[in-house]
Amino acid sequence: MDPPSPTPTQRVHPLRSWYDDVVGGTPLFTRCYVMTAIVVTVASFVLEAGPEKKRSTIAVDGYDVFERGEVYRLFLSTLAMRSVFGLVFASVSFWRVGSKLERMWGTVRTGIATVTYSLGINAITLASTIAFAYNPLYAIPDAMFLQCQGLWSVIVCLVTIECEREREDARRKFLLWSVSARLYPLVLLVLFAILTGRFAIDLVVGYALGRLQASNLFGELMPVGPQGVRALESSEGGMREQRGFIALDDAGRARTGGAVEDTNDAAPAVSRNARSSGTRLGGGVIRTMDSTTNHSPGNRTKTFPGSGNVLGTTDENP
Repeated sequence: MDPPSPTPTQRVHPLRSWYDDVVGGTPLFTRCYVMTAIVVTVASFVLEAGPEKKRSTIAVDGYDVFERGEVYRLFLSTLAMRSVFGLVFASVSFWRVGSKLERMWGTVRTGIATVTYSLGINAITLASTIAFAYNPLYAIPDAMFLQCQGLWSVIVCLVTIECEREREDARRKFLLWSVSARLYPLVLLVLFAILTGRFAIDLVVGYALGRLQASNLFGELMPVGPQGVRALESSEGGMREQRGFIALDDAGRARTGGAVEDTNDAAPAVSRNARSSGTRLGGGVIRTMDSTTNHSPGNRTKTFPGSGNVLGTTDENP
């Protein structure tokens, strides 16, 4: 009996192959956030279409939020861009920085952090415009109509957190120059001011909020702790089965092939028990300092009383 003839391989459309690669290689929240931004931006273009120049239906400002009660702007303003070019540029930028942070923090934690930073930026921006408008020393009534919108404020916040986590001597490429990683967010602010020709207060607020989070001055600026994040991950709804989902306890392994990586998170949560046992909890990564290290004569370590290792010399009696 002749063997069955092989089934011809089905040809996959290049666009479908590209989409599968993007979906498979992008963390879940980053992918969903960018797609949501695209939908909200297109919807705002449709609502504002017409020969007459209309005020933005998405941007956040004191007049529309407080005078007209349009509170929804607090949630949507950081998702809508003003132009197609800005949407493409911002989407690519968030795709890069969001994917990197999500692999370090996990999907749920990244989502909570991004939404928290977004609302915080809008709240502080509104408070600032109201303070300018009703300042008893020098009031600026037009500040109530100052509109802020776009992904850039959140991107600047996340980039600031990412840069503050790097080494002090780390450098980043900016156009044709190499600048210090700590100064990179400030360079972005200057670039935005030159391109737009205006002072964007929401970008400054995003930078300040990122510095505050990275400094850990007031602890972790999140309403949900690690236990709450794990509870949300284990809740029903099939979130864990979605492509690109990264659990809190797996964060840090997503880009190291299974090896646990110390993420040196901007706001690590370290318990007393963890300190005494040599286990560090931060960003969902558990790193245990094993005392079973190779102590051969060629190894520049020696056993320290208790647990862990201490640097020594190759001689038996340092």
